[in-house]
Amino acid sequence: MVGFFQEAFELAQQSGHEVIGCVDRMTGAAAHACPCPVLGDDDTLTEFIDQIRGVPAFLTPDSPAVRQKLYGLYSQHGFTFASLISPQARISTTAKIGEGAFIQWNAHLSAGVNVGRFVRLNIGANLMHDVRVGDFSTIAPNACILGNVHVGSLCYIGANSTILPGITIGDGSIVGAGAVVTRDVAPMTVVAGNPAKILRRI
Repeated sequence: MVGFFQEAFELAQQSGHEVIGCVDRMTGAAAHACPCPVLGDDDTLTEFIDQIRGVPAFLTPDSPAVRQKLYGLYSQHGFTFASLISPQARISTTAKIGEGAFIQWNAHLSAGVNVGRFVRLNIGANLMHDVRVGDFSTIAPNACILGNVHVGSLCYIGANSTILPGITIGDGSIVGAGAVVTRDVAPMTVVAGNPAKILRRI
């Protein structure tokens, strides 16, 4: 587990996976309280890589950019990557899910949904028919993405937001919590509100 995240650890256990350790900058009391061994951090990876070589890595960070950066680092060292999908997620038989996905409790993927690599779908995320989500994007808790929406890569869709049918969210954009998106969002743009309006360009 790259980065320690309690919800991911618990889901791994409940799903029958063994977590042999985490790579994190925890020290002192935090490291002592961690329920799995803290192997080291990204800067000291070469010191313990032989202990975990051949074991799939799971990337836990919420930030799309951080997950992408970690993917680059760990893939350079020859790691393969695991997905973690809750048995309580409701996933259509026609949905497609890329490697490294993290799909939490009560997430819903309807017919024809296509989720890219290293996408994170938080608790209660609702993706309706034919939604596409690009690589490394994060969908926060209870976000509702209606039919035929295209969410680009490296996007962050905030908690309790709603994206209306047919909308395109450009790569690298952020949709604020509780926003209602009624029109396309250009790449690298932050929007918020109801209806969502542009706050700034990234």
